[in-house]
Amino acid sequence: MISHSKARRMNRLPREARLERLGAVNAEAELLRLSSIERTKSIETKASFGVVVGGVLATANFAGLPTGAAWVFGAVPMSLTIAAMICATVALWPRALRQASSAFLESLLDPDLTEAAYLERIRKVKMAETASRDVQNRQRSRFAKTGFVLLIISALATLSVAMLTAALGID
Repeated sequence: MISHSKARRMNRLPREARLERLGAVNAEAELLRLSSIERTKSIETKASFGVVVGGVLATANFAGLPTGAAWVFGAVPMSLTIAAMICATVALWPRALRQASSAFLESLLDPDLTEAAYLERIRKVKMAETASRDVQNRQRSRFAKTGFVLLIISALATLSVAMLTAALGID
């Protein structure tokens, strides 16, 4: 947010300079918003990959699940795989985002709205959306990373169980 003293100083600039500056800040806000959207897409792609890999690993775990009393060995990698898939799913789960509403867009049609006020309102909405998206991206990336760590541990556990059951001759 801009302080009141900075806003007053900005209003002292000639109209053209003020509009030029607001336009430049608005363009930069748009670049930040687009960059944040790209980060969201990247995280969602990685989380989707985690869900798919988790499904493949769960299938392998289930197919190779030991029978009898040794089933407990197979339950560990299966549990890790399910936990990884849950983390990836949480990373993909839709969340509410602070975006421009239809009422806000309608308010921009006000004929009494100056060009400077118009640009400032647009900038504020873009920055609010970017801040909201960035918070969500941090949360999503934590879940996606945790899911990948669990997938790696699950794959290692699956391999260990397969080697152990083969070495002990357990079906």
